[in-house]
Amino acid sequence: MSESTITEDQVRDEHLKSVHVPAHWGYLCGVLLVGALLMIGLIALMAASAG
Repeated sequence: MSESTITEDQVRDEHLKSVHVPAHWGYLCGVLLVGALLMIGLIALMAASAG
């Protein structure tokens, strides 16, 4: 198969075969959860120091 005959769908399928989807979702949810907890913690810290 030469480069001129490879389609976008074939490239996408090849990349998706090497992706562990649950791990990616876990990472995404973890980043969002930790970010939200840090944001709430910093808001609480600023509120405590202001009052």
